Amino acid sequence: IIVSHNMDEAARYADRIVCIKGGKKVAEGTAAELFESEQKANELGLSMPVLYGFSSKVKEKLIKDNPGFMMMPPCSDPAREAASIIRGVLSC
Repeated sequence: IIVSHNMDEAARYADRIVCIKGGKKVAEGTAAELFESEQKANELGLSMPVLYGFSSKVKEKLIKDNPGFMMMPPCSDPAREAASIIRGVLSC
């Protein structure tokens, strides 16, 4: 069990994250579920972990600039996902 306000640490080390606000549980899930979008993280009052934020912004741009572009479901390892996206973009 880790208790932390550092979302980078929570996303990296926790299998599941429980968000507590005002002494009540407001959300629970994996890092990929809770940080699937910056909007969702903001709604929960969470700061977006750096790698999830980067991955989310790249996905949004790819989808916006390439109509019909489809992304795979969220990856549990944002560093691996970001590297995969970058390799795919650079190889085009």
